[in-house]
Parts: sequence; structure tokens; C-alpha cells
Amino acid sequence: MSISTSLKEMVSLYCYRIEMHAHSYPASSCAKMTGEELIEELHAHGYHGVVLTNHYIPVPLTEEWVKDFLDAFEEAKAAAQKYGMTVYYGMEMTFWDAPSECLIYGDMDDELLRVMAEEENPTFASVYQKLRSPDRLFIQAHPFRDYGTDDPQVPLSPEMIDGIEAYNMSITANNCVHLAVEYANRHQIPIITSGSDLHAKDQVGATAILTKTMPKTTQELVAILRSRDYLLEISGKPLIPYDFL
Repeated sequence: MSISTSLKEMVSLYCYRIEMHAHSYPASSCAKMTGEELIEELHAHGYHGVVLTNHYIPVPLTEEWVKDFLDAFEEAKAAAQKYGMTVYYGMEMTFWDAPSECLIYGDMDDELLRVMAEEENPTFASVYQKLRSPDRLFIQAHPFRDYGTDDPQVPLSPEMIDGIEAYNMSITANNCVHLAVEYANRHQIPIITSGSDLHAKDQVGATAILTKTMPKTTQELVAILRSRDYLLEISGKPLIPYDFL
């Protein structure tokens, strides 16, 4: 059996496609799709699941914001049921102490949102210490993104994150993927992910993670990421994120 055949057989085992970074309107005001539209587009592109990671920016919370944030999950979940898809809980949080954003994967409810808002200007370290758990992951989003300004994103301390989104395939910014991958290798970052950073229809399909089994819950998805038993997919082509020899 050739190496090519063996690799094809191995890759064929990872048959479930999951988008790890997606936004919906109105919970993310920058998004161009509602939760229902997002699910419809993902289904049309052959996805089985999506982590909804709407923005959380530490400002005084309002009841309207909390409602919009949580309603976004319900809207997406209702649409996903039509297609046999699964929606997982997440958020993309901005911090005051560094020009960085972090994807937090784990169950969300109004109590958690209020706990996160207890500090007036929460730092990454304080949020990480408060919310870290075996059922939750902190994945830095696009750690080397450069908007062409004097304030590019910077990587967070490797000791304070569970992983990085090394392959952010957003078409709206220079994500310096080569720097993110090199950083992950040099610091032996435990978990490497990819995400399309979906905001609009023309961004759907850029990337996914591929799993052997379909996680039924956010906790199961977190467990798969911790196990590192998954592949990445970039523009329809599989990518092995970890050394396997």
C-alpha cells in the first residue's frame, strides 16, 4: 500500500466538518448574516456543526445585549435542527490589557456573562483564572493579525492559553498565518485550530476542523480538541496539525 493510499484512508476517517469561528447578527454588529442565514450557508457548504463565537467586549452589560447574545444561540440551534447540524457555545472576547482577542469554547448562560462582567476592566489573566475548567478552552484568535495600523495583535503568554487559532482564514485582514504556525511550534502550544472568522456569505467554506465522531455537545467538542485527534481543512484540503511520526 502506498503512502498516498494510506493517507487517503486515514483522512477519510475524519468525515465531520465543523466551523470553529463564526459570528451572527445582531449579537455581533459587524456580522452580515443572522443565525438562520449562517446555518443555511454552512449547510450548503457541507458543514455538520459550528461554534458560534459572537463578540464579547467588556462594557457595562445591558439586558438587551445579554438577550441578543443568548438568543443568537437559540436562533442558530433552531435552524440547525432542520439540517441535522449542531451548534456549539463560544464567544470571542476582547481584553483591555492587550490588543488581543480570545475564543472561549464552553457553555454560556446569563449567569456566566454576568460573572464575566463583574470587573470593570477585566484582564485576560483575571478572566482565565475565573473561568478556566476542564470543559472550557481558551484559544487565542488570530494572534498575529495585522490591520496595517500601529496596533497589531500580539500573542498572549503561552502559559495562559490552551491553544491558538494558528490558521485564521479571514479574507478581511492579514493574519500572518506563517508567524502563528511558527509561534505554535516554537512554544509547543497544546492545541492548534483553524477558523474562517465568518461574518459574511463570501467567507463561508474557507476552513474547518475534521473529526472522526460528531460531538453532540460543546463539552464533547472540547474533549476532542484536548485529545488532538482531529485534522484541519483549508479550502477543502486536509492538513495534519500535529507531528505524527
